[in-house]
Amino acid sequence: MPEHRRALMMMIVSGLLLSTMGLVVRGVAEANQGQIVFWRGFWSAVGMGFILWVQNRPQTWQRFTELGGVTLYGGVLAGLASMCFILAMLHTTVANAMFTMSALPMFTALLAWLFLKESVGAVTLLAMFLAMGGIGLMVWDGLSAGGLLGNLLALLAALSAAGFVVILRHGRHRNMLPTLVIGALFSMGVGGVLAQGQWVISWYDLLLCFLLGGVISVGGHLLFMLASRALTGVELTLLTLIEFVLGPVWVWMLLSEQPSTLTLVGGSVVMVSVIGQSWWRGQALKRPTASF
Repeated sequence: MPEHRRALMMMIVSGLLLSTMGLVVRGVAEANQGQIVFWRGFWSAVGMGFILWVQNRPQTWQRFTELGGVTLYGGVLAGLASMCFILAMLHTTVANAMFTMSALPMFTALLAWLFLKESVGAVTLLAMFLAMGGIGLMVWDGLSAGGLLGNLLALLAALSAAGFVVILRHGRHRNMLPTLVIGALFSMGVGGVLAQGQWVISWYDLLLCFLLGGVISVGGHLLFMLASRALTGVELTLLTLIEFVLGPVWVWMLLSEQPSTLTLVGGSVVMVSVIGQSWWRGQALKRPTASF
């Protein structure tokens, strides 16, 4: 199978895996939010750490130290993003959380402009404003429906994830897997505080947390990292939307969690903004440049 087609398949499988997070979170029976975050972080750290060890063996610790402060900063942002995303789905609908997270490319472009001095064109700026308008509709809906905290947590998750992506770009020539291990440990620590020492949960909930951290997060993010080596930024952006489109569909079909009209409108605005901006970038890359 050609490398590009294999990367496309890996990206599709990654999106399918990650899209089930909301369904698994909704399936937790008794564990509270702190316990879910703690055990999800634990299993994610174990899984990511094992992969890093298999890759490097004696040089595993060196992979952490050679990145310096990037490991810490990226880890905190990655951990904050995953933790806030889980908490968001516990405080608002899966659709609200997923649609807000789908604005990730817009936030990434904004932060890349601020910190990496990457150019931002007029079309991207327009897409950003439209996406923020769509998110504003969902936040307004959350305010009226009592889910404001969840919507704000989803927004913080998207901003944190965008910051992590910018750090990944900054260190793209190095092994950035240690940042995901640090991020999992960070979210595990915060979850432990939120759980107030009550870390023991049922075997059923422990299994679901293992699925969240050890299977979905590890598998989804590992496939994403491998696929990103052979796909363009436009392809990655569009294929990432698989997760955010299918996530609300699973809980609607299987758990009857129906999003509100404002959520659907706001989410559609965000999706159209991201797709339109990605299409425009793709067309721009195809245009021949003048030579002198």
